[in-house]
Amino acid sequence: MNINLVPMPNEIYTDYKLFFRKNILENSIVEYDSKYSAEEYSITIDEKGAKIKCSGKAGENFAYQTLKQLEFSYSGNIPYLTINDKPAFSYRGFMIDCARHFFSVSNLKKMIDCAALFKLNKFHWHLVDDQGWRMEIKKYPLLTEKGSVRAYSNFGRDYDSNPYEGFYTQNQMKDIVEYCRKKSIDVIPEIEIPGHVSACLHAYPNLSCTDKEIPVRTHAGIFRDILCAGKEEVYEFLFNVLEEMSSIFPCEYVHIGGDEAPKDRWEECPHCSKKMESLNLMNYEQLQGYMTNRIYGYLQKKGKKAIAWNESLRGKNLEKGITVQNWREKNDECSIRASEGGKIIVSDFFHYYLDYPLGMTPLKKTYMYEPIPSALAENMKKNIIGVEAPIWTEFINDIDKMSMMSFPRLAAVAETGWTYKKNKDYKGFTHRLSYVIRMIEKTGLKYTDASQWDPGFFKSVVQVIKFAYNMYNKETLKSRKD
Repeated sequence: MNINLVPMPNEIYTDYKLFFRKNILENSIVEYDSKYSAEEYSITIDEKGAKIKCSGKAGENFAYQTLKQLEFSYSGNIPYLTINDKPAFSYRGFMIDCARHFFSVSNLKKMIDCAALFKLNKFHWHLVDDQGWRMEIKKYPLLTEKGSVRAYSNFGRDYDSNPYEGFYTQNQMKDIVEYCRKKSIDVIPEIEIPGHVSACLHAYPNLSCTDKEIPVRTHAGIFRDILCAGKEEVYEFLFNVLEEMSSIFPCEYVHIGGDEAPKDRWEECPHCSKKMESLNLMNYEQLQGYMTNRIYGYLQKKGKKAIAWNESLRGKNLEKGITVQNWREKNDECSIRASEGGKIIVSDFFHYYLDYPLGMTPLKKTYMYEPIPSALAENMKKNIIGVEAPIWTEFINDIDKMSMMSFPRLAAVAETGWTYKKNKDYKGFTHRLSYVIRMIEKTGLKYTDASQWDPGFFKSVVQVIKFAYNMYNKETLKSRKD
């Protein structure tokens, strides 16, 4: 069955003999039934229009996205059909990095509209990093007064000598949360612990191991100065920040970072050494595990759950209740975690990162990726709770480029998140998508033309070489030694 819908519903029946020839959205009714799960819905289209059945708002929202796609694709000539549908994964996310480059509330809402179209339900909002702190925290005003401003921007070959700044007020963040709530999308904020904190340390140098003021970074890289794990004032700071975040973001999840945190400063720090000795820890990876677990404990008291990047597993002492986001695992650490009952979100670097060119990660490569490891025991596959596609913005500074990099690949991730593996078909997907993707233009965004979705060998080579060339400059290379 090749009805023009993305993601493809998991049960759909039609014989194309009869058609409803009026606006389906104006001729639909909803009936609530508690037997349906939270995101499950059914639709019956006949001579009366569409009858939706679901248990609540989420199912209703996803059903209406289906009707919107049908109305657009079939121009008011929709075949009578029956759909019974629910998602393959409970977690279907997209991540936008607003730290490296700042995006307005209105533009974020456009991206949210497009994500909702494809039934994604988690917006992972990356708000802080080395190149800028974008989240208003009233107890610590210097985070935005100083930490949101960098002197200039020097991302690869793209140089801008002007100061760069911007942050979201608490009211603006609440506005985004409410906008997403109406579309059944949870907003998951991310705070970086312990690395990627140059902007934070620029505002409050006492939170580092050295007490030295760190500049807000102007270029991409991994930097040695991280939050001190030995000072109690660091934990007090983090708890206070999370307290304010909890009042803004009602979602059960908070992302607490954990990736790319060099331990050089910790190895030289008397506070960290003393903390390690008092806890009888074997190495500095375990010290990161302790720090992460302590933040997790605080969040538990607030009734929240924590997500951390997979590097947090390296100390082998991470609390089982922390959900791990796998972007580039080492030695099958995430598969092992899942086999032991831990929850995993899959954001594989080689398949789901949207900021890399289609020549490096073509649409088919993204679509065909299977997030559940084949070696995982059948009864443990449920621990892979979902998928997420990140878009990092070191090299993306406007909404048109962001949307063109995201679409169509975000739609492919969305279909993996929603449609059962047995119902997926790449040829059918691209056919359906060629109709549905045009709806993105109605939001004012852009998408990559179908002729470029799967570039051939020579086009791919050119794209990859150009991307690699644009990534690096002298500052970027120097930062590897910083």
